[in-house]
Amino acid sequence: MKAYSPKGLRKASFLLLAAGAAWGGIRAQSPKTLVLPPSLAAQEGSSATNFPFGRGTPFRLQEIYWRPCFPGKPREIVLSRVSFRADGGVKTKAKPFVFLSLYLSSTPRPFGRASKKFSENRGKDWTLVYTGLTHLPSTPGTTPNPFNITFPLEAPFTYSTEKEGLLLEIQVAKQPKGDYPLDSPYRCRSKQSVFGGNRTCRTSAGKPLLIAANPSIKLGGNLVLTLSQAPPDASALAFVGVRDKGRFYQRNLPLDLTPFGAPYCHLLVAPLLAKPAQTNKAGRASFNFILPTEGFEIVGRDILAQALVGDQVANQLGLVFSDGLRAQVCGPQAVGRIFSSGTVKAEEGWVQMGSAHILQLTLR
Repeated sequence: MKAYSPKGLRKASFLLLAAGAAWGGIRAQSPKTLVLPPSLAAQEGSSATNFPFGRGTPFRLQEIYWRPCFPGKPREIVLSRVSFRADGGVKTKAKPFVFLSLYLSSTPRPFGRASKKFSENRGKDWTLVYTGLTHLPSTPGTTPNPFNITFPLEAPFTYSTEKEGLLLEIQVAKQPKGDYPLDSPYRCRSKQSVFGGNRTCRTSAGKPLLIAANPSIKLGGNLVLTLSQAPPDASALAFVGVRDKGRFYQRNLPLDLTPFGAPYCHLLVAPLLAKPAQTNKAGRASFNFILPTEGFEIVGRDILAQALVGDQVANQLGLVFSDGLRAQVCGPQAVGRIFSSGTVKAEEGWVQMGSAHILQLTLR
């Protein structure tokens, strides 16, 4: 079976998923503080990191908090303090004798395009804001922990939220051994549900098709759909879109396929992209859709998916349809980090999207 893409939709991309998206769900914060990412102001992050205070070696780390971390109208903010919190539920022991320097700047790098070269991520306003021998405190082990790992800036730093993002650079020159995990939002789990009632649309073996997706769907990552309970060695097709209602080619969704020779079967999703595959001998197939690195507006939105398989004996149409699947793009948060261990003089590091400390800024 060849992939079918309706005329006018063949060049569609996942960037279309951004249409109509709106930013929401930001928890109110004190006007004197701002937590980045703001959605985690009072919520525990989904991960933890020992970067940079739990490595026992010199460490260089840049963290970028891109423009979506600063919702609302563009404005200037004046920072007087930056604070971190330890991983929730962990009673972190105090860690003395950490010698470090903190720098702040804007970044010219747009979302998803951090450079592995540290110098290319900095703005012209790159400024040393803290340096010295520091004693990191113990933490109580609440969930989340308080922002009690705090660094008062040696001079106020002014940042305009219309810039691409805020960059924090931490250079740890010396530190003792031992863990010191900080709260981080790296992992996420996509909310998923099936819909449409196609369980009575069955193959010639009397089974409904089952559709599922990978548990963590992120911008810049993959949406992997899995089809099961299909006939073995059969042609299959999976397609994705953003609509399960309204008009599709002069007809309403969901579209009852009984008049076309497939009783109890329905087209539930208006296709934007489609992928073909062949089922294996166990009647399973997988379909890999690559999401773009740009288009942060789709984070938190749902992708809709459905699959079909060729089965000439099942009905006159010769096609069997699965239920629809609703799968959330759960991440990443609009943050990223660039890091190198062993020396603060490294010129390049590893780039990782969606991971950074959950940071509290104190505003003047």
